[in-house]
Amino acid sequence: MLKLLSARDPKWTSLEKTSIDVIARFEGVDEDFPFTATPWDEMEHGRDIFERAKAGEFGTVAEWEDIPYDEKIQQARHDRNVLLVELDNIVNNPLRWASYTEEYKAQLATYRQELLDVPDQEGFPYNVVWPQKPWE
Repeated sequence: MLKLLSARDPKWTSLEKTSIDVIARFEGVDEDFPFTATPWDEMEHGRDIFERAKAGEFGTVAEWEDIPYDEKIQQARHDRNVLLVELDNIVNNPLRWASYTEEYKAQLATYRQELLDVPDQEGFPYNVVWPQKPWE
């Protein structure tokens, strides 16, 4: 699970109030970046950020505005790149890699390809289905 260091500027991403955008900073990442949190996120930190933002921990959640397409693309690609870095930190450790079964290595390779294919999803960038991590 990624450790959230800070979040700010929460805003609803739809009229239905099903997800919240924040500007987040995570441990191990040297910059703030847009992050979309949902209550059904496959990753625990995404669900946690949604609940904390909804409760007002990061300030009042601003009402939804139509987010420009280019901004939403940039945000989705950045979220994907953070996940790729997380995966790279796992697979680029030779001792750890050598301890994995061939089946698990194949699962990691599939997960990586699914991340790379995110921009090809039909709903991209507004309705992204994030692949499930093999290690969670």
